[in-house]
Amino acid sequence: MTGQGASAGSTFIAGFQTTATGTLIIATIVSQMAGALPSWTEPGKQAGLTWGGGFMSSVQSGMAPQLINLLVTLVTPGVAANIATGTSQTTPPDGGTP
Repeated sequence: MTGQGASAGSTFIAGFQTTATGTLIIATIVSQMAGALPSWTEPGKQAGLTWGGGFMSSVQSGMAPQLINLLVTLVTPGVAANIATGTSQTTPPDGGTP
């Protein structure tokens, strides 16, 4: 490598080490994601509607009513209890802080 190439490499490395801290990198990524979020909202809604529609059409025509009733009987009391205690979406399953 020539002297100029080595000098350029050293300058690049020194600049990277002094300015590319983890905090700066994460802040930049978060900022870029926040800026891009609005462009993801509508496609996400459409994907959810498509998936939900496909799921419901499969379930409605492919699951026995007895199975659906069993699932409702088993799941509903737990969901209702979580909603009643106010922990349905505020406490992580591992008991950690939200």
